[in-house]
Amino acid sequence: MKKLELSITNPLDKLSQVPKSFYIIFQQLFCVIASFVISQADILNGMSPFGMAFVAGAPTEFLIGTTLGAIAGYAIPLSSDFSSLRYIATVICIAAVRYCLRDIKNIKTNSIVSCCVAFSGSIITGFATGFTKGITIMSAVMYIAESILTASGAFFFNRGLSITKKGLRNFKLNEGQFACFIVSICILLMSFSTIKIIKISPARIIAVLIILFSAKIGKQIGGSLSGVAFGASMALLPDMNYLAAAYSVSGLVSGIFAPSGQLGVALAFASTNAIVSLYMQNGNLSTATLIETGIATIIFVIIPSKYINKAKEFFSGEEKSEDVSAMRRALSTRLSLASKAVHEVSDCVDEVSKNLIKIQMPNIAQVYTTVQNKVCSSCSKKEFCWQINFNDSMNVFNDMGTALKSNREISRNDVPLFFSQRCDRLNVLINTLTVEYNKQVAKMVATQSNMQIRGVVSEQFESVSDLLDDLANEFNEIERFDDKTAFKIEEALRRNNISPISVNCVLDKYERMKIEIHCPELSDKTDRQSLSQDIEKACERKLLQPNITQIGSDNFIIYSEMATYRMKIGHAQLLSNSSSTCGDCFDFFDDGTGKQIMLISDGMGTGNRAAIDGNMASSLMSRLIKAGFSFNCALKVVNSALLLKSEEESFATLDIVSFDLFTGKADFFKAGAPISYIKHKNKVKEVEMASLPAGILKEVRFERKAATLSKGDIVLIASDGAITSNNQWINTELSLWDSNDAQALAQSIAKKAYQKYENERSDDITVLVGIVQ
Repeated sequence: MKKLELSITNPLDKLSQVPKSFYIIFQQLFCVIASFVISQADILNGMSPFGMAFVAGAPTEFLIGTTLGAIAGYAIPLSSDFSSLRYIATVICIAAVRYCLRDIKNIKTNSIVSCCVAFSGSIITGFATGFTKGITIMSAVMYIAESILTASGAFFFNRGLSITKKGLRNFKLNEGQFACFIVSICILLMSFSTIKIIKISPARIIAVLIILFSAKIGKQIGGSLSGVAFGASMALLPDMNYLAAAYSVSGLVSGIFAPSGQLGVALAFASTNAIVSLYMQNGNLSTATLIETGIATIIFVIIPSKYINKAKEFFSGEEKSEDVSAMRRALSTRLSLASKAVHEVSDCVDEVSKNLIKIQMPNIAQVYTTVQNKVCSSCSKKEFCWQINFNDSMNVFNDMGTALKSNREISRNDVPLFFSQRCDRLNVLINTLTVEYNKQVAKMVATQSNMQIRGVVSEQFESVSDLLDDLANEFNEIERFDDKTAFKIEEALRRNNISPISVNCVLDKYERMKIEIHCPELSDKTDRQSLSQDIEKACERKLLQPNITQIGSDNFIIYSEMATYRMKIGHAQLLSNSSSTCGDCFDFFDDGTGKQIMLISDGMGTGNRAAIDGNMASSLMSRLIKAGFSFNCALKVVNSALLLKSEEESFATLDIVSFDLFTGKADFFKAGAPISYIKHKNKVKEVEMASLPAGILKEVRFERKAATLSKGDIVLIASDGAITSNNQWINTELSLWDSNDAQALAQSIAKKAYQKYENERSDDITVLVGIVQ
């Protein structure tokens, strides 16, 4: 069915340009008409409480319009039993009380005060009229019931109409306001339902439309709430009690069918409404009700879905996009401040560490002083050695200290003859000096160990600071969250028997979509290809293969939008002659932000030890990149982990290529890695940067270069087992290669490297090749 396109593209902008004076006049005129019609609504055999309720609940600035309209409504026609006069008197009393309270800020807008004023006015005038006519128990009960209805109506009118004071540009409803607004509309439409065109009530058509909108927007809750409210209000009218059940059940059922679209909601409501109405009327279906429902459902179906999405903003209580942007900026600012605070902690740890080093650093002079105090202080020759011949004695101590540094022990032969002949306590002196020196050496080792630990801790603080800064930058890149698409993806997951913990659908400033799914561990029975297809249908975009990370029993699944380019990856690995275990590790993956990552880590040496270092560096780096760490931030964490892994020296190189699948930009990151190669437009270029591997020094950073690639270009990275000083053959191999088979090229380079260097060196060979598609 072709949908109707409306010509007004932004009605709120046009209406908001109306002069304020005309807007006020329109409001007052609306209040007069609404109050007049509501006052004439006759329910439960003669009750008309809602005109009084409207006067009591409407904002005070509408008091004149609502009062005049209610008086006119109760006066036309004037009843013969003087009930009209009673209602008019009540309206005047309520208006007078509200006028007196108009300047009391916390009372004039209070809904409870409105209820009390409405109830008091109705109950007093009701019983006053009853006593003049002769009151009975039944009439007293009716007066009380009418007063309760008046108070309830005042409450809903007060809450529902207060939102109009915000103006059209700020018209937003939370759940409580939505309920009050719906009930207020119900009472208004109930009053207008007596106006009919050939037995057809426009008010009931509008009521059905609102129920359908509520069901589509609010699902079961919205449909049920609107259905119950409109059904209950219409049931108060003569011969309309069957609508209470019809609207209530139909609203619930249509809400259940909300995910099936407008047509599904409309068909569900129409069919359910007809069945329930037929049952409630004992097989006699009202033609007017059937026509009213048909007109409303047809109008609902032909309304473009974008206008229903616009309506959702009114009733969802969601913040404006400007507010979301403000929240994002505020969060980004807080993360930046936290980053700076943690960075200051790192600087503080460094400063304290330097001061402690000055205090605790071992000093050989302290050793000499201690030995003098223990051995020489009680010697009769003390003054001769340390006052008259101070320089000679100190030179002897320095010579013995030098011998200790070289041999870690000294004897009488290491002491000059003139000193050994005059020193009566030489053996004690040598032993004491040896003990004190060894104590200082142990203290020095401990101090250096503590220095290293403090350095690693400081590095960790720095890593956390960088991570917070990265998160702040990432939030700045996020343009908006697409909650509508996220909800569709949740439904697609449930259709595949997956109950998601959370689903985020993020659009960046370039409108690139990224989907982040947190869910329990995927079952082996889950058809991942079918799941991806369902998610693509839900978001109406082509997606790359998902990046799935398992942490504990949870899975984190990231889908990225299909980009301009793809990269076909090939890999090959050969062991050195001297080992059965490869010390090289590699990985390649989509990081979830539209970048293809290629990574090689080469552990120190070959065999098991190298394999441990390489695998640790590779797996940590991959996990951190997938988790959103920047490359340098992730490198700091890997570096700290290698430093703390064992007391023995442990390091690994890292060679990374990050290729942006949307822009074609390739970034090369190297930490101790050998040359890489690019073939761009049939020309081969080398990418070489001097850098240190991770795990040697406390501070380490990637060296970085960038290049722009296009379709058919080739990127090659390899471990140093494939790279030597003479690599012209790799240039030749790449120049002559004319196939898109990345795997074949990787295997060819690895095999030839093994053959060329078999007799020259013994090292593992790993080759990764990426060809842009």
